[in-house]
Amino acid sequence: MQLLRGDRLAIYQGDIVVHRWVAENVLVSGQISQAIPVTPRLPIGVLAPGAIVALKNPKMRFMIVPASWDAAEVANPSSISFEVMEALR
Repeated sequence: MQLLRGDRLAIYQGDIVVHRWVAENVLVSGQISQAIPVTPRLPIGVLAPGAIVALKNPKMRFMIVPASWDAAEVANPSSISFEVMEALR
């Protein structure tokens, strides 16, 4: 299997979900253990070796950054933009 730079992945451990990107192209071989570089770096001391990695359509738990969008009411449907931040728990 070929993982390409920028492919998304999610690491799950209990209630914790961490989202990362593959940092460089990697050809995944049949080895039992293989290093896959991700960016940004994984948090130290948060995940255990038994964590589950999802490579296909990882879901993201996030929260909207307070005050990053305008809550003014308008008469017609309109688009909004806002900032989100990954929520580990």
